Amino acid sequence: QQIGLRGVIPSELGRLGRLRYLNLAGNFLHGGIPPELGDLSSMEVLTLQGNSLSGTIPLELCKLLHLRALDLGDNQLSGSIPPQIGNLIGLEQLYLPTSTLNGSIPTELGRLGRLQELSLVWNRLSGSLPREIANLSSLITIRLSRNSIS
Repeated sequence: QQIGLRGVIPSELGRLGRLRYLNLAGNFLHGGIPPELGDLSSMEVLTLQGNSLSGTIPLELCKLLHLRALDLGDNQLSGSIPPQIGNLIGLEQLYLPTSTLNGSIPTELGRLGRLQELSLVWNRLSGSLPREIANLSSLITIRLSRNSIS
């Protein structure tokens, strides 16, 4: 939560194997998201929203198979949304707004059958909306504005 933390996210957090909830939202964190967070095999909710994190979304986060909510929004993340995000089949909420993510929306998002909320607004995404999105029968809210999606 917003407690005025400054600096980088310590990679040592990846050693907290039983950690289920990590909320570092609204602080002054910068640098990349440590790949070691992908070692948090019990993680259910990961919220890093509202910092100044940069770099790409680490592929290692796509190993968090118990993850229900992922919020990386309002940062300075770049690169594409990794197709491996489709491995997070228990995901109910995916928030990646207000960064500089580019490329197309991966078709693998269509595997997230429990997904209820998807927000990708204010990025640099392009291409067409994948047909596989129609597989998301639990989806309640989808936000895609301020991109170049057709």
